[in-house]
Amino acid sequence: MSGNLPRNHDELMVEFDPNDTMETANGNDNNDDEWPDEVDSFEAPPLLPANQLLGRTNEAIPMDIADGAEARPSETLVVDTAALDLEAMSRFYTPFTLISRLQFIADHCPPLQKSAYQLMLETLRKKTKCTSRYLHVANKLEGLGAQGAVDQAWVTQTQQAMQATTDALLMEFKRQKDEGVKESTRRAMDDLFHHYVSAGLHTDASRLFNKGMRDYCTQFKHTIAMYMDWLEVALEEADWIRVEPLIAQAERCLADAMEADNSVTAHPNRRPQNSQQSQTAKTNKGLIKTTRARLDIFHGLSLMNHNKYKEAAEKLVQSNPDEIPVPWLVSHSDIAAYGILCALATFERRALKALLAGNDEHQFKRFLEMEPWLMSLLTAWVRSDWGQVLDGLAASRNRLLLDPRLSECLKKLESMIFDRALLLHLSPYLVVDLKRSATIFRCTVGQLENELVRLSESGMVSVRIDAIAGVAEIPPIDEQQVTYERALKLAERVLEKTDDTILKALLGQGRIFVHGEPRGKRKTAGPLRHDEEHESGPAGLFGRMTRRMRGALSQPPDTSGVEAYGYERVDNFPECPTGQD
Repeated sequence: MSGNLPRNHDELMVEFDPNDTMETANGNDNNDDEWPDEVDSFEAPPLLPANQLLGRTNEAIPMDIADGAEARPSETLVVDTAALDLEAMSRFYTPFTLISRLQFIADHCPPLQKSAYQLMLETLRKKTKCTSRYLHVANKLEGLGAQGAVDQAWVTQTQQAMQATTDALLMEFKRQKDEGVKESTRRAMDDLFHHYVSAGLHTDASRLFNKGMRDYCTQFKHTIAMYMDWLEVALEEADWIRVEPLIAQAERCLADAMEADNSVTAHPNRRPQNSQQSQTAKTNKGLIKTTRARLDIFHGLSLMNHNKYKEAAEKLVQSNPDEIPVPWLVSHSDIAAYGILCALATFERRALKALLAGNDEHQFKRFLEMEPWLMSLLTAWVRSDWGQVLDGLAASRNRLLLDPRLSECLKKLESMIFDRALLLHLSPYLVVDLKRSATIFRCTVGQLENELVRLSESGMVSVRIDAIAGVAEIPPIDEQQVTYERALKLAERVLEKTDDTILKALLGQGRIFVHGEPRGKRKTAGPLRHDEEHESGPAGLFGRMTRRMRGALSQPPDTSGVEAYGYERVDNFPECPTGQD
């Protein structure tokens, strides 16, 4: 190989900001049609103390969380026991996603530490070219007593092959870029991107697309594939700052692709005329559906990371298992767990019943059927069997805590689920037996009283606790008072709307225009600017002539009612001088 190789891909491309608004690929209709080509059984656990069941103290989830401050559970979380099949897990995730999960398990579950490192080492050697991570994991295993973990011959051979491949791909990309053929440049850049990913260089791969990959995409399928690859890398790196703008840009690109596909279907002259065109159209629709499903998952994970659980659940429950690949960044079991926990914490009963029933619009039930304990959880909630719901959460807590995307928000979700269950339990009654309710919610009477006091202080429920009689009284709602309050609020809104309508009519009759405060200096000036610095120019002359003509052609009628609203009536418009239009 001859010639001077670039030191890195930064020398080959101009800067590109992913936050800038992007237009759709190509913009021509000619290219719109040229698209190529473990089940766990549910068993109720024994009665647990409320502090372990509800996750409200550091005994169940050892997190250093003070009032008003949040800490990352991953820093102090320790799980002593967890029923996880690591070998089965390897079938559902891409290599680097699996490695990240195994690393999280090794850091926070001492009994599974050695097994997790061994599986990581095997995955790195067979499915990746990341020699630095391989050596790091091998050193960890040697520290745990495993001898002969390092395959030095494989490390040397892989490093040499990686360097040669990197040089060749960089040279090819530079050559294609100099020739100026977009499609060839895009393919060279895409090959270099996947090469970086296989080597574990996610930062370099992301920077490569950031430098202008979008400029070389000539068809919608290229742009969509580019965004999907970029989002996967950003999620594997947990780069949430980059994920949000990428999702927005991918949504716009997908909307344009759907619009182009609909336009082809709507016009008879552009419909497929032969079997090849029909197959292409079918491929288009399949790619759109798959991309739509993946974007919903990406968006749901991003919303979960920002503690927007209801919005996240709405995105996740739209997923269709047929459109989610295996292996991938998240498994079908993960989607079911994320969606059902967020839904139980935020959805109304009617929406949860629709999920349980399942129909053509809601395919989420098929995810739940892969995890019987989640189906039992939802069924128990719909049947108001709160004890079984809490038992199911307690039985699966350790396994959920070892999920890196769920461990940080699991405690809050459990608390929200408990609060909603308790409120639904109290809603039909005026008097509740505290002892029976404590049995249902797997806690003591004192702990239940504390929970009721907390909910009452937060305004979520009005309750009176009689500790001597062992009951809690819920004051009945005064339906008459509620009706009066609703009527008064409605009357206030009607009056406000009526006043606004009258004021608008008076201003129109009086030809009164309310101008806002000036926004400061701007580069462009409108034709009716009243600033002194613009009065001498053409715009100022045009503005003066317009104001004079307006006063000469129509004098405002009497609008004495306008002053009541605090506006000043303008009656003395300047007269139009003789001889001027």
